[in-house]
Amino acid sequence: MLIAIEGLDGVGKSSVCEDLAQNYQYVNIAQEVVDMKKHIAQMPEHSSSVARLLNLSILQHMSDTAREHIKNGKTVVMDRYIPSHKHYAHAFNEQAIKDGQYPDIDPSKLSLIKSDIIVLLTVNEETRKKRLDGRGVTNATENTLAKNKNIRTVILERMKKDADIVIDTSSLSVQEISKQIQKAVKQYRTGKSSNPQPPKRK
Repeated sequence: MLIAIEGLDGVGKSSVCEDLAQNYQYVNIAQEVVDMKKHIAQMPEHSSSVARLLNLSILQHMSDTAREHIKNGKTVVMDRYIPSHKHYAHAFNEQAIKDGQYPDIDPSKLSLIKSDIIVLLTVNEETRKKRLDGRGVTNATENTLAKNKNIRTVILERMKKDADIVIDTSSLSVQEISKQIQKAVKQYRTGKSSNPQPPKRK
């Protein structure tokens, strides 16, 4: 099965994916994506449209890699997947899409393997900022999100509509978050979830 971990930067996605891989034997394919993004970062500067297409290529690679692991009976966890790629693109480029200057490609319409469970991690903004400051690394997208509450709100509201489970990580350890996700996975597999049943996607 495939579990997508979604959320803004600083909510704990990467740490949770690593913990799930270490303690529950999930396959975390994040490192391959990190390597691809490093390679892209070394390329000459390109337009936002080209960057969008490169990101969609990474998304396709994630899907293909996940599909092979799942065929072999593995459970795969992804640090961001279709919701992030879809909602970030529209939140940041709605006018460019309308003007025809940015490819309006909905990743959910591509031939990508579907998530069995989408987990949205949230955190209060003060905690998120502290976590990001601790990293000492920012980017243009994160700078915009930090300054513009409206864009943050739009992205989160859209992600909530896609999510099967929403977890506030503000006062939880990585291990506690992982346990909640593992519990949800067990409930999904047995069909005994007290929450609305996540859709069984093909």
